[in-house]
Amino acid sequence: MGRFGTVSARGMRIAFLVGSAFVSVGVALQVVDIVKARSTGYRLAGMGMSTEMIVGMCFIGAGIAVALLALLRQPRGRQVDIHLVRREEERLTSAHWKLLSVLVFGLVIDTMKPLTLGFVIPGMRDEYGLSVSTAAQFPLVALAGTAIGSLLFGHLADRVGRLPTIQLAVLIFIATSICGAMPGFYYNVATCGFMGLSAGGMLPIVFSLISEVAPQRRRTLLTVGVGALGGIGGYVAASNAAALIIPHSSWRFLWLIGLPTGLILLVFARAIPESPRYLLQQGRADEAKATLARFGVTDIVEAPGAPPEGRIRDIFSGEYARRTISLSAYAALWGFTTFGLIIWLPTELRDAHVASADGVLAQASLLAVPGALACVFLYNMWSTKGSLVFFGLLTSLTLAGFAVWSTVQGHGGWYLSILAVMLLLATTAINAGLMPYAAEVYPTRVRSTAVGVVAGAGKLGGVAGPIVTAVALPNADGFGKIAAGVAVGMLAISAIVAWVAVETRGKPLEVTTGETDGLVAAEAVALAE
Repeated sequence: MGRFGTVSARGMRIAFLVGSAFVSVGVALQVVDIVKARSTGYRLAGMGMSTEMIVGMCFIGAGIAVALLALLRQPRGRQVDIHLVRREEERLTSAHWKLLSVLVFGLVIDTMKPLTLGFVIPGMRDEYGLSVSTAAQFPLVALAGTAIGSLLFGHLADRVGRLPTIQLAVLIFIATSICGAMPGFYYNVATCGFMGLSAGGMLPIVFSLISEVAPQRRRTLLTVGVGALGGIGGYVAASNAAALIIPHSSWRFLWLIGLPTGLILLVFARAIPESPRYLLQQGRADEAKATLARFGVTDIVEAPGAPPEGRIRDIFSGEYARRTISLSAYAALWGFTTFGLIIWLPTELRDAHVASADGVLAQASLLAVPGALACVFLYNMWSTKGSLVFFGLLTSLTLAGFAVWSTVQGHGGWYLSILAVMLLLATTAINAGLMPYAAEVYPTRVRSTAVGVVAGAGKLGGVAGPIVTAVALPNADGFGKIAAGVAVGMLAISAIVAWVAVETRGKPLEVTTGETDGLVAAEAVALAE
């Protein structure tokens, strides 16, 4: 919560701890019914709400309310706009590594939660007796929740701070562990929607915070690297947890591990500092300087400018509007491709009589690692803007290949296998780099809001993808027609990104965001250098 040195700040910290304890107790009470159901294979379908569940729900609601009040009552000063001109060469310190380790762990745990959906649906269908169409409501609500969470938490982080918003997201993450104790399917759907809020809410804050703390020359490497490690680690954690837990107990325990992992993350969150740039804009200069000193930054020039307004409409006006629209459209097409086309690849491979279709995709998924590493390398060593355009074009080319395959006879299964590998590589690279880039091209006052909008657009594309493909696939060449349409859209938006995007590699945030306006000439030159 920060060391503000005031009674009210300490009181708010205590209130947050009390709220967290209430939530934890509430989740623990939900486990009672699961333990009682051990003799029936942990099946709770049709049991109804027990007294322990109802009391636990009350604890969770009260805990979140108390914690939310504590987080929203942060000390705030008079808003000013102070830019940092760092004159010395910055180096990575132990404080940087500690922060990055916590944020990677946070992204792994956060990414793991929605990825668990694919592993719990088979057991859920069996226990509740669900059809495929009914079970499909589960991931759709979760994705919709992540879109809302990105928008809501992104804006909240610009209003009350990065650290309080991260803590709130983690607390909701812990609370939604009760998905594993719900006796009815639609109870699961509802709690899964709230789970999406926390999962979607973490992304914009994490990348905003890293971009605001990382040394200038290593900012791109660190932001993209954290995104890549978090995404890959989340899938590895989800798949391994499923392999270890489900054969020996129940799908329900995949949700319940959110309680211990969330508590660990909440403890580790104490190592996360508030963004010094956010502190400066709140007029809390002494706290900002103390935080920067922990990261080895002591030689600073303060350059006051115009007071920030920090309104949502700021990202839809002027130069920022072009960035927001183009990056959001890019993200939406990525989401559509990832959740609307890639999920149908196993079906397409089998229809093409590809031997061991699952094996082909398993091998292709291993390219998530080199794909993410390639993204990190290109972003850091070549160009951030160029990398976005390159992987967008690669996605477009691959989808065009699928469209051709669906209409031209004589192609063997090897052709489709190669396309699957290329598509997984390209989309993995986009996933690793898009959000970090968005965090580098908006000013501090709306940075998290803007990243949340871009992330939300990607999730909305993911929601639309399964709906559109479910309608179109029964038609002749349905997969190829959808692939062709998305290929044209991705080609067009990649060209637009090439036109409107700015290069961020090795440049101060004040330059990439256009915040040098209002600085005196000498300071602007120092930033540009």
